[in-house]
Amino acid sequence: MKKWWNYAAIGEDKGSIIHDVITPKFAVRHSLDFFEADQLVNILSHPTTQTVVIAERKHFLEICLDIYHDKKVDQKLDYYLQKYFWIKSDFYQAREISSQSVRIEAEEEIKSRKITEIEEELNNIVNNFERLSAQKQNLPSSFVLTAQDELDLRFAQKIIEWMDVRKTGMMKIFYFLSKIIEDLSVSVGINYDILVSYSADEVIKLLKTKERISDKELSDRTSGLFMEFEKNENRGDFFGQEALELFQTATAYKTSDEIRGQVASKGSESKVTGTARIVVNPSKDEFNSGEVLVTSMTRVEFVPLMRRAKEIITDEGGIASHAAIISRELHKPCIIGTKNATKILKDDDLVEVDADTGIVRIIRKA
Repeated sequence: MKKWWNYAAIGEDKGSIIHDVITPKFAVRHSLDFFEADQLVNILSHPTTQTVVIAERKHFLEICLDIYHDKKVDQKLDYYLQKYFWIKSDFYQAREISSQSVRIEAEEEIKSRKITEIEEELNNIVNNFERLSAQKQNLPSSFVLTAQDELDLRFAQKIIEWMDVRKTGMMKIFYFLSKIIEDLSVSVGINYDILVSYSADEVIKLLKTKERISDKELSDRTSGLFMEFEKNENRGDFFGQEALELFQTATAYKTSDEIRGQVASKGSESKVTGTARIVVNPSKDEFNSGEVLVTSMTRVEFVPLMRRAKEIITDEGGIASHAAIISRELHKPCIIGTKNATKILKDDDLVEVDADTGIVRIIRKA
């Protein structure tokens, strides 16, 4: 496990290298401004295969259409379960799916939507990816990539692919970890919601010595936890009010009516206006179709909301982030790395997203 995380961490700073090193040099080599270079690097470094969560949706919609047309779906269901058994799980808990549950979900999808809408969504998934692929081939004949461009773009593409594969790997690992914790919860007689507060070392100690974390320690952890990591140093743990103060210091921002980030995807329009909706927990927080999704960062469980969103704005992320990759395949406007969007914007603020400049303006406060 530790070795896996060591490999997984390699990609953490590579998105910023693409943005801060590769793109500026690309701009200089081709006499472009940064925005033009950024858009070209985004297009030319996009993976040659669909992201896993978009492919999952494609396979699910195909199952829906086959059920609607009374075709046999057993083989497709088996394939779906083998490939996407983790799709309903998150970082906290594993949620199992079965052939029956997927079939029921597909039947509910058919009942809740017109079949033409399902067909249109499936066509859009295919067409959007073909559009991204075509953009790579449709560069002006006068625009010639240098040998250094080829190396840099290959690096960027591999990092973006790596991050998508890593995300899938993480979801699978958390699925199995959650199942292990469920079994441990029964064998040691500790509630699942309490056991997930243990560190890996503490779980090992519990199994060896039966030593449990004190109620006070658990209470401190649930009141707020801030962890500080430094190479070759012991981890620093801070709880409660102290944790909150450290978090506020680490995420301090300047109040402004303007929010600026990196353009991850332009979508089909340069400027789009919509109603902001802050989402922390996608399974619990309210979100309406056509609203502007505002969050710190997106994960697999955010994808259903991303499909329904008019625009996407995140505090974190770079060109290789989940939000950037998925928004391009959904053909949605997306501004990433604003650092302060979730702190400045409020639910029901009317905002304008400029997909040319990466600027988000508040037109009317809620």
